Amino acid sequence: MAVRQVWAAKQPSWATYTQKSNCQQTQSLQLAASSQPSPMTSSPQTQQQQRERLAYEKLLADCCHYDGILSVLNQHRPYFESLPSIRRLQESMVIIPLPNVRSREVSEVGGQIDTAYHIRSLPCDLALMICDPEWKIKTGIEIVLFIQRPGEDLSDLLRRWRQTQIELGQGVEWLMPRKHRHLLAEGTEEPHPLFVVFTTHPEDEHREKSAPESATVTTAKHTINSTPANTTQNAAKSAVEKVICLEHSNRSERILQGLKGAKLPTAIQSLEPQ
Repeated sequence: MAVRQVWAAKQPSWATYTQKSNCQQTQSLQLAASSQPSPMTSSPQTQQQQRERLAYEKLLADCCHYDGILSVLNQHRPYFESLPSIRRLQESMVIIPLPNVRSREVSEVGGQIDTAYHIRSLPCDLALMICDPEWKIKTGIEIVLFIQRPGEDLSDLLRRWRQTQIELGQGVEWLMPRKHRHLLAEGTEEPHPLFVVFTTHPEDEHREKSAPESATVTTAKHTINSTPANTTQNAAKSAVEKVICLEHSNRSERILQGLKGAKLPTAIQSLEPQ
């Protein structure tokens, strides 16, 4: 009887098992939560890439509408004046976002002529065909739009333009939207480019960010003084964001300078601050 009591005293109670199990589950959940990247703690570089991606997607969506593409063409007067009618935009232009073309290749095999068709995408972001609203035909003016993509520099834009020249110079047909399939689909060998570049002003953006920070320092003085580590971390993050914004501004200036030197038309869009 005494041996049984001693053995029972050495055995842990059910409450001890439950407490230890709960502690292990809590540690596992904390470890899993710490291993997941939080969107609120993303790096400034990632945030800048997201800004550029959203700006690109938004402009591409706007240019799929007549009002949006008209605001871009308005920055380059010769293209804007090539429109036959501003009041009849739907009949004066055909918009093809991320266009595809079809080429025909003729080969002779065993004395027989074989014709093969190949469809491929162009590296431009949008193709615009000017049409005569009265005669319902194309005027021969085709504009290819190149929107600056996230992280894209001057050489990337020029390379996409040169590749588009090569593709259209081989004699291709546009894959027209269903609504405009009655138009002649043959593409011109001399397209007109337009480059859209996103610009930002790091001084203005830094000024906008410094205003709420100064207000926070005034209204929550005791809180900031009690946490100097957070103040140092925020200052370091702000400095990194300013450097990244300055790099984007320098890149935009470099692209505009290169396109201007190459006598290529440009349009400017402002990159919205965070």
